[in-house]
Amino acid sequence: MHQEGKSGHMFISVVLPVLNEGRFIGPVLEALAGQEYPSYKFEILVVDGGSSDETVSVVGNMSRVHPNIRLLENPKRLSGSGRNVGARAAKGDAVLFIDGHCEIPDPFLLAKLAELFGTTSADVICRPQPLDATGTDDVQKAIAVARASPLGHNPYSLIFSTAKDSFVMPDSSGAAYTRRVFEQIGYYDERLDACEDVDFNLRARKAGFRAYTSPKVTVRYFPRETFRSLFRQMARYGNGRARLFKKHPGDALSGAILLGAPLVLVVALAALAPFHRLALTLLLALVCAYLIVIAIGSFSLSRQARRNLAPSGGTAPVRGQAQAAGPVSRRNLAPVIFFSFLTIHLALLSGFWRGLMSSTRSAPGEDR
Repeated sequence: MHQEGKSGHMFISVVLPVLNEGRFIGPVLEALAGQEYPSYKFEILVVDGGSSDETVSVVGNMSRVHPNIRLLENPKRLSGSGRNVGARAAKGDAVLFIDGHCEIPDPFLLAKLAELFGTTSADVICRPQPLDATGTDDVQKAIAVARASPLGHNPYSLIFSTAKDSFVMPDSSGAAYTRRVFEQIGYYDERLDACEDVDFNLRARKAGFRAYTSPKVTVRYFPRETFRSLFRQMARYGNGRARLFKKHPGDALSGAILLGAPLVLVVALAALAPFHRLALTLLLALVCAYLIVIAIGSFSLSRQARRNLAPSGGTAPVRGQAQAAGPVSRRNLAPVIFFSFLTIHLALLSGFWRGLMSSTRSAPGEDR
C-alpha cells in the first residue's frame, strides 16, 4: 500500500502528542495544514494530554478552518499513551509522529515523505531533528550546541545528523511508519514513559522492518530554555533508558553501562577514600579528568559555534552544530556550555538510577 508514493499520493496521518504547547502549536499546525500535498490525502491528529494553557482553543480554532485537523484526548497524559491514541485513530497508510514544540521548515515535507516510502519500500522512515537555536538567548544556544555534540548525546544516534541519506537501523530516529508495522508489532509501551519511541523502533528492527533516513524530511526542534527544564528532560530520558534496559537487557546493555558505571565507581571510591589514600587519589583524578574533558569540549564548541552557527536562510545544521539566526553572540559561550554538560550528565545519571531502582518493569507482549 505504501508504494503508492511512486505514482500517486498515499494517505498520511500526522500525530502530535502535546501538553501545554500553546506557544508553538499554532505555527506548527499552520505549517502542516499548508503542506503542498492534497488536503484530502492527509490528516492532522492533535492528541492533548490535558493542557491548561491555550493549546486546546488554538487547535479548535484551526480545526474549523482546516477540516483535516482533529483534536483527541489523552487521559493518561503520557507521551506513549498519546502516541497510541493517535496511532489507533489514524486512517493513514502511514503515520508520522511530530511534537508540538518544533518547526516544520519545508512545505513539501509530506510529499517527500510519501516519495521516500515509495522509492525505498521501507516501512520506517527516520527523521533528523537538529536543535534550532534561531533567535534564542545564550542559554538555549549553549544547550543546543551541547546536546548536538558527542559529549551531549549518544554518539551513535542519528537524531541530530542531516548527513545520511541511506538505509539505517531505526532505533534512534524512526518517526514515520506504515500501517503494517503497528499491525505486526503492536503499539507503544506506555509504562516506559520515556524512550517508548526507542523501544518501538527496536521492536520494529527485530521484526525485520527496513528503515531509511534522509535530510529531506528534517524537522527542527527547539532546545530547552532553562537549565531546570533541561534537567527534567534529561532525567526523564535517563529514567526511560533504565526501563528500556530492564525490558531489553541485551540490546540496551552498552547504554546501561555508560550510565550506570560512573556512579558506581565514584561511590565506591568515595566510600574507600577515608581509609585508602589510593582511592582518594583515584577519585580526585577521575573527577578532575571529567571536568577537564568537558571544559576542553566546551571551549572548543564555543569557538566552533562562533564560526559555524549559520544565519537564517543558511544551510541546515550538521552533526555537532546548531542553527541560529542573525549575528551570533560574541560572548564566550564556554561557561554556559560547560554548565549544560554538567546538567545533562547529572540528570541522566540520576534519572537512570531512579528508573533502575523502580519496581516498574515492562514485560514483552504487553505492547498491544
